[in-house]
Amino acid sequence: SGCHQKISAQYPIVEFLTGLLSVLVVYVLGINIEALCFVFFTWIMISLTLIDLEFRILPDELTSPMIWLGLILSYFEIISVSFQVAFLGAIIGYLSLWSINQLALLILKKEGIGAGDFKLLAMIGAWQGVGNLFNVILISSIAGAIIGILMLFLRKDEDKYIPYGPFLALG
Repeated sequence: SGCHQKISAQYPIVEFLTGLLSVLVVYVLGINIEALCFVFFTWIMISLTLIDLEFRILPDELTSPMIWLGLILSYFEIISVSFQVAFLGAIIGYLSLWSINQLALLILKKEGIGAGDFKLLAMIGAWQGVGNLFNVILISSIAGAIIGILMLFLRKDEDKYIPYGPFLALG
């Protein structure tokens, strides 16, 4: 109130979305330690989405510890994803996007996907398991393609790069 500036609409929208998604997680999982863990995961995903949208970076300071945390929580059976499924999810999540990027480097001679996206999908795989990666990639690819096509028509002179992290988070 002291600065006499208008509050950006982003702040109440993010606060509302964070609260809504947190309640949804607790509704689905119940009131327990697993729900608390996944509420934290949700908060990190929201933070990563906003960071990627604004700065086009997915900081290792968030993704790497969250990969390890997902693996540790699954190992100690705190979350209901078995360690083997979480471990495979992290590996396959990382390698799937890394492989696509390697193909882009080979064919297009430039990067197709940022390394932060590899780590984000590894993080999602560690928390959700390998079985959910197909759905995440499918949903994120379809949403990314739709938004990408719209952006090509709407932003003719601007940068054509679109961060993929928010779409992975949506998936």
